[in-house]
Amino acid sequence: MAEPSILLNRLIFTNSTGDTRAELKFSDSFSFVFGASNTGKSFAVKSLDFMLGGNRELPDIQERRPYDRVQLDLTLKPDQKLALERALAGGEFLVSLNGAEPVVRGARHNRNNDDNLSNNLLSRLGMAGKEIAQDKSATKKPLSFRDIVRLCIVDETSIQSEASPAQTGEVQFAALERNIFKYMLTGEDDSALVTQLKPKEYSAGRSAQVSLLEQMLIEVEAEIADSFPDLDKLTDELEKVRGELANLERQIAFVRESARTKLENKANLVKLINRDQQRVTDIVLALDNFSQLKRVYDSDVARLESIEEAGFLLGLTGDDSCPVCGAPPEAQKHRHALAEIEAARAAAEIEIAKVKAHVIELAATVGDTSAELRRTGDRLMDNQKSLAAIETEIVVGLPGADDNLRRLSEIIPRRDRINRGLELSKRKLELEKQIAELKKRRQKRLPSNAQAGLSIHTATQFAAEIGSILKAWGFPGECRTFFDVEKTFDLIIDGKRRMDNGKGVRAITHAAFKVGLMTYCRSRGLPHPGFVVLDSPLITYRDPIRSRDGALSADESAIKNSDLAERMLAHLGSLGALGQVIIFDNIDPPTNAATYADIEIFTNNPVEGRQGLL
Repeated sequence: MAEPSILLNRLIFTNSTGDTRAELKFSDSFSFVFGASNTGKSFAVKSLDFMLGGNRELPDIQERRPYDRVQLDLTLKPDQKLALERALAGGEFLVSLNGAEPVVRGARHNRNNDDNLSNNLLSRLGMAGKEIAQDKSATKKPLSFRDIVRLCIVDETSIQSEASPAQTGEVQFAALERNIFKYMLTGEDDSALVTQLKPKEYSAGRSAQVSLLEQMLIEVEAEIADSFPDLDKLTDELEKVRGELANLERQIAFVRESARTKLENKANLVKLINRDQQRVTDIVLALDNFSQLKRVYDSDVARLESIEEAGFLLGLTGDDSCPVCGAPPEAQKHRHALAEIEAARAAAEIEIAKVKAHVIELAATVGDTSAELRRTGDRLMDNQKSLAAIETEIVVGLPGADDNLRRLSEIIPRRDRINRGLELSKRKLELEKQIAELKKRRQKRLPSNAQAGLSIHTATQFAAEIGSILKAWGFPGECRTFFDVEKTFDLIIDGKRRMDNGKGVRAITHAAFKVGLMTYCRSRGLPHPGFVVLDSPLITYRDPIRSRDGALSADESAIKNSDLAERMLAHLGSLGALGQVIIFDNIDPPTNAATYADIEIFTNNPVEGRQGLL
């Protein structure tokens, strides 16, 4: 048996206080709920659909008034228990997994997360993330659990419909519904298909582009008319401006180069002048020092000459009066010998000679230094003259530079205006060309790689599955079953289109179709949740006089007079290994039905058994 799958365990209606409760349990294999009309069978079917994400409001029957919420217990095979709770008024779900604290799950499908019931269930079934093509252009739609449920739960109206059991009969959804059916029979979705633009979308997109370009063209033409009445002369004007600008740029470059050289020369002169000025200062200080040294030398010579002269006089005689002070010989006192005086005089002469030699050397140095002072002074004056001349040249050159800049500021706006005008002219031509090409352009649609619906091979295999089920049910005829993949997307049984039968036969064959879909998928490991819920598949056994569905057609009478109901129910009771079947109908079950089905009876009698669902 393929895994995973869903088992519908029980449906519970309660109120806010929990003191009112109605419960309907289902067998893991086959449940048959039968009873008279207006006992809640169809309401139960709609409630199951509602609890699996349906957005249709439940019928406002009198019996539901004591209740305000509904719960559906599921088994996610192999071993997970899921409890879904929802207000009868609709809205979001409270979902509890294996008895854990309930969490809120949204009712609207969102493939990007599991916070909604649809994607949560698809994830658990391994069907999440699938995409289905909904037209020939391979426009894709995310698969939702509702797309699958529609093929598993069949209400009383749909089961009698002339539309294919694979489709709702809504023309706009035909391609999508065929591809969902194909996905279930093949396990292959359409996510690999390359989506192409639809002709209407292409045409609308092209019209929008043309409209946008035309609006842009209007704006360009308006600016040209307002600002460029001389548009046809702009090309010649541009050449002229370019010539003026090139000439002016050469002049500016020359001035800049000339100024740069002068400034470099000025900087060098300033550097030389500063150096010479510092040198003059140093020389003047040196000459002043030399002058002071000369005075020291002169003083030393004078002092030494006095000593030498005194020694000479003292050495002449000691018997005469002193030649200096006139003291008589008896008043003179001599503490040194004459030899010592002579030695001192001689030493003074030697020292005088040395000092005079220094004086000569100093005179030479002063002479050299004075000469350097004159040379430095001359060079300083020359450089100062050169500096003044260069500064004059720089000042004289500046008015020319200003004039060039003024002319440049006049030419550039003229050039920019011309360029703008020419640019608009070029843009206008481009827009006109683009608009013309867009209007002529036609969509190049590649041969579609999307195969809507079924391949012949798959359809034949599926039809064979339905044929075998009809045979098992004892359906009248040979049960040679074919699938019309082109027109009706429905069965042809013994050469007769299914839709051409009476409503009772359509209901039975619709039931065979949905049961066959489950057995086909489950026996091959293909996508299917593993349950089928059918409302009134055996309507052909209605009372032909009192039933609202009227008299029986010939084919319905043939079935009613056969043992099809007994064989059908027995066969459904044998499918437990492949899935769960739940039938709501108003015929009495066969006497042995309890051997293969769980039987629930709605008596519509308040004093006999269970009166109804609620």
